[in-house]
Amino acid sequence: MTPVILLLDEVIAHAHEPLAVPEPTEYEVVNRKYPEKLDSLEIYKREMGEPPIRPDFFMGLPIHIDSLEHSDYGTPTTHPEVVELHQRRRLAKVEKYKDEIIKVKTYEEEDAEILIFAYGSMARASLDAVRELRKMGIKAGLFQPLTLWPFPEKALEKAAQGKKKILVVEMNWGQMIYEVERVLKDRNIEGLLRMNGYAITPVEIINRVKELTHA
Repeated sequence: MTPVILLLDEVIAHAHEPLAVPEPTEYEVVNRKYPEKLDSLEIYKREMGEPPIRPDFFMGLPIHIDSLEHSDYGTPTTHPEVVELHQRRRLAKVEKYKDEIIKVKTYEEEDAEILIFAYGSMARASLDAVRELRKMGIKAGLFQPLTLWPFPEKALEKAAQGKKKILVVEMNWGQMIYEVERVLKDRNIEGLLRMNGYAITPVEIINRVKELTHA
C-alpha cells in the first residue's frame, strides 16, 4: 500500500498548545475490504488505479508480507515487469484519488496582491504576518498546502491568479520554491529562506513583504 509521511519540523515538534480530542463516537470507522471470492487464487489481481484487496490472517489465503512485491497469487516475486506494474498501479491510484487526497488552507487570498506560500511551522508564522500586514493596509494572503504530494497545482494556480508577487517562506535553502516555480512558471516568485536552525519570525516575513511591496 502507499505510505503516508508526516513532515513535522522541529518547531512543531516542540510546540505546546491545547488539543480538542473528539469523542470516540465522532470518528468515522471505515472497515477495510476483503476478497469477495475466497476460492480464487488470483486474489491480488485488480484493475489499474485500484489497490489490491489483501486478505486478512486466518482466512485460508496466502498473505505475503515483506519488502518484496507479490504476484497476483500472493507469492513473492522480483520479476521487473510485475514490480513495475505494481508501481504504476500505486501511482495510478494516487492520480485517480488525488482530488480527495489534496488538502490546502487559504487565508485572505482572494483580494491579496502578495500571496505567501508556506507550510509546516512557517505557515503559522506567515498567518500571523498576514494578519498584521492587513492591519497596515497591505493586501497579503496565505496559501498553505497540507498535502505536499500530490502537489496542489490547480489550487495554487487558482489562488495565484491576479497576484503581483508570490513569496515562498521555507526553513531551508529552497526546496518547495522549485515546485511553485514549476507550476506558476513566469510569475514573479520570491523566496524567504533560512538554513541556520532558527525559525523565521512573523516580523521577518512582514519586513520581506514590505520590501517586495516597495520594490
